[in-house]
Amino acid sequence: MAEVAEVKGKRRVGFKRWLILGFIILEIILAGLYPPIPPAVELAAEPLTDTVSIPILGDVALTNTILTVFIADILLILAAIAVYRAYQGGGLQAPRGIAGVFEMIVEAMYNLVQSVAGSKWARTFFPLVGTILILVLTVNFMKLLPGMESIGFVHEIHEGEGYDLQAFGPVSILAEPAEGETGHYNIIPWFRPASTDLNFTLSIALVAMISVQIIGLRAGGIGYFEKFANFRNFIKMWAREKLGAFDILMPFIDIFIGILELIAEFARIISFTFRLFGSMFAGAVLLGVVGSLFLFVQTGFLFLEIFFGGVQAFVFAMLTLVFLTMATQTHGGGGHEEPHEAH
Repeated sequence: MAEVAEVKGKRRVGFKRWLILGFIILEIILAGLYPPIPPAVELAAEPLTDTVSIPILGDVALTNTILTVFIADILLILAAIAVYRAYQGGGLQAPRGIAGVFEMIVEAMYNLVQSVAGSKWARTFFPLVGTILILVLTVNFMKLLPGMESIGFVHEIHEGEGYDLQAFGPVSILAEPAEGETGHYNIIPWFRPASTDLNFTLSIALVAMISVQIIGLRAGGIGYFEKFANFRNFIKMWAREKLGAFDILMPFIDIFIGILELIAEFARIISFTFRLFGSMFAGAVLLGVVGSLFLFVQTGFLFLEIFFGGVQAFVFAMLTLVFLTMATQTHGGGGHEEPHEAH
């Protein structure tokens, strides 16, 4: 809420309201002088530096999505330091600001993890599930920041449709070329939402599913892998003197189910990867296209992106939690205690 100050009996509008009004007026003026243009839709993240050859990894370059992830990591580290300092020295009776927001998120997420996984596994699952939720949430919301995918290096293109350059003080602005002409320039944005990069979503999915296998092995021991390769009945079959049709069929059914379970684990990785990537990439394209056609209509879509960005982060974290819980209950008795105990 904007500040309202009382000076000599008169009420005046605070600085924050003037600042917001100034930004709106500036946006209207700039949109009139330099109409927004449709963004260049690139599926792969654009490199910002030349490639460097690294042993084992091969050719590596700093991309705009990696830079965005670094910024998100720095923001979260600074937020963690701020929360720690807020609670330093005995803690707060009534946390305010960023400390209160983080306490609300952490407490709600921990209670949810405990209600799904049980008190035995809550402390084990929470660091991974909470990290995925907060990181993906931060990355998704960063796409709403000004300058995202609109500020970057101008480069000359030789194929396809481009734009003209117009000087705006010390910077250049892309503009639609004159009718019948072809522009020769485009932009490589410095910042792009990391969740619109398939490499980011795949890496999070791999971390989640590898953690699922580690937890499953920890809970069920070596017997956890029987869900993928159950040859126990197949071996017992040869020790029997008399075999019925059912005794012969069941071992092969167990083996077939194990193959399906193995395929399902890889399918989960693919599903994880493309669910988040598809939703966020489509949203980024929609915001850019709508913003180039109808300037103020984009505001309504921004609220939708806030909603869908939060939903996708929550779904990703919850599916990770569910798969972790299922891994503790598949084999071995360790995962059967308090699986759905609510607190």
